Amino acid sequence: MRVLKILLIIILFCKLGIIAYSQTPKLDSLWNVLKKAKQDTAKASIFHAIGYQYNMTNPDSAIYFYNKTIELTKSKIKDSYSQYLYAKALQAVGWEYLNFKGKSDTAQVILKNAFKIYSAIVSDKKFESKAQKGIASCYSYFGIIQSDIGNYDKAIEFYLKSLKIFEKLDDKKRIAPCYGNIGNIYRQTGKFDKAIEYYIKALKMFDATGNKNGTSGCYMNIGIIHEEQENYNKAIEYYTKSLKLKEELGDSKGISQCYGNISISYKNMRDYEKAEDYCFKALKIGEELGDKEGISDCYGNLGNINIAQKHFDKAIDCFLKSLKLNEEIGNVNGLSLDYERISYLHLSIADSISTSLAEKQYHYKEAISYGLKAIKLAEKIKATLRINEAAACLKDAYKGIGNISKAFEYAEIYIATKDSMFGEEKTKALAEMETKY
Repeated sequence: MRVLKILLIIILFCKLGIIAYSQTPKLDSLWNVLKKAKQDTAKASIFHAIGYQYNMTNPDSAIYFYNKTIELTKSKIKDSYSQYLYAKALQAVGWEYLNFKGKSDTAQVILKNAFKIYSAIVSDKKFESKAQKGIASCYSYFGIIQSDIGNYDKAIEFYLKSLKIFEKLDDKKRIAPCYGNIGNIYRQTGKFDKAIEYYIKALKMFDATGNKNGTSGCYMNIGIIHEEQENYNKAIEYYTKSLKLKEELGDSKGISQCYGNISISYKNMRDYEKAEDYCFKALKIGEELGDKEGISDCYGNLGNINIAQKHFDKAIDCFLKSLKLNEEIGNVNGLSLDYERISYLHLSIADSISTSLAEKQYHYKEAISYGLKAIKLAEKIKATLRINEAAACLKDAYKGIGNISKAFEYAEIYIATKDSMFGEEKTKALAEMETKY
């Protein structure tokens, strides 16, 4: 019986991709300490530390060990220390589901439970500071969830709550990610000057505290702004800086995101071979991680690469795969983007391979149908960039069917949103940011 039990444990560890005693010196040390631990709370703390070692490289293993902490502390929930360990492990599991599994609903349920427990122990002087940090971190994660579903006002509200607590605690390591998150919301809503302002704050603080992961994230986001301003070589420069740090950290998801962004730049530069190469690299990692949002992004990028090469059948297949994944995870911003991509696809077909007038009219009408879906969602979540891109499709599609008044209406929206994002002052702000930094 004992041999069977040992065999089952070995099989389980192999299934998780874990070789307990041959990973890193840090892990070896933790396993040695675990062997000597007698109390459940001590074991729980060590299991959490082991889970953290797999945080960026193996989400399933991380969740497995965090759950071991939860199992050991759940029965001792009346003790403040056990409550803290329990909440901390719940928070960690919630983050894994949010960041790597793309399961926002599951993450939210788990994180609400962690938030509730942190709130219960914050009055205990011994754990007040730790509980406050836990509450602030939960606010940040709630902000990410709201951002993913396109509720940007609510996301900013949560990020500011998180920032307020960390500033009160003078916790610079956690203040910087708050700045970065706020910058992301401003970027997604087309307020690039405000985004840059917060990215500068975050970048300086990440550098000062030696947070390579945070610095990498800032490089990536600054690269995206350059991308939107059609400075593609500059975008690749920042994506490559980000990639180098992600590789040093062994952050698989981060590496995948960098590959995806580099792919987009090469597509925009019409180097389709390199664009596909980087996109397939990103897709492979996304599939290994089970990262639905990342996989969706890759299919969307591949679809755009195929449109550029007039491989329209391949493009629609990619876009429909992306659409299905975004529906599954409730990514409203992603859905708006997918609809806009399909709208652009029909425009491209109408303007390139459609031979008869009836065919052209059909594809222009499909472009309008999907464009309206895209702009409706974009307006709902106040995503200026998405509104701008959908308006561009709609003005061309309405022009194609001869509805000049509608074409003019969407042309005005396109121009207004373009100016709001890429006005002279905002372009100047980006240049000044680089000079200052």
